Amino acid sequence: MSEHDETSYLLRNPVGAKRLIESLERARREEFVERELIEPTDTEDPHDSGE
Repeated sequence: MSEHDETSYLLRNPVGAKRLIESLERARREEFVERELIEPTDTEDPHDSGE
């Protein structure tokens, strides 16, 4: 799914649209926490939910 498709999907749902707009507003006000991405090791399956 492209970024454009994902954004369109979120905007079709009133709850998703509200959350997306609120997130953009928080980002503009610089109200966020920047974090490092965690890279999986070669032995971890990124699709394994642990169940």
